[in-house]
Amino acid sequence: MKAKHYILIASTLVLTVVLLSARKTVLLPEEAEKIVELDQKIDSAVAFVESGEQPMKGIMMLREVLEEDSTNIKALTRLGQFSIQSGQYDKAEARFETIKRLEAQNIDALYYLGHLSARKGDKEVALNYFNKCLELTDDKEFSEELNEYIKELQNN
Repeated sequence: MKAKHYILIASTLVLTVVLLSARKTVLLPEEAEKIVELDQKIDSAVAFVESGEQPMKGIMMLREVLEEDSTNIKALTRLGQFSIQSGQYDKAEARFETIKRLEAQNIDALYYLGHLSARKGDKEVALNYFNKCLELTDDKEFSEELNEYIKELQNN
């Protein structure tokens, strides 16, 4: 077997254990393989976008992932982030709202929705999102960052 196969098998096993722990359900090997495959496709897509050489190829790959699994949080998050980078704020908001519907406690979605709300001038909504992030995080640096955003919003 090639090293590539060993890496795929090891990744599948690790992912299976993590998902079984999180979901408390049985995950079939085919499901684990599919998750690993989509995750690798997302990573490749991000590399295409971030390299700047073939960004649209990367975006199309992310969209393909969502065609296969419309609830893929990682793909939705990355498309939301890239939408913000390209100034497509409505698309970004829609993607993060979708994530929030799927995972109400998803701190990334809440964080970006806070920034998008602040950008639109909706301070109260932004403050609610940032305060929710504060409730959910144990990360001291992130908490400090959130507190700075909250102070800025309250003072402006």
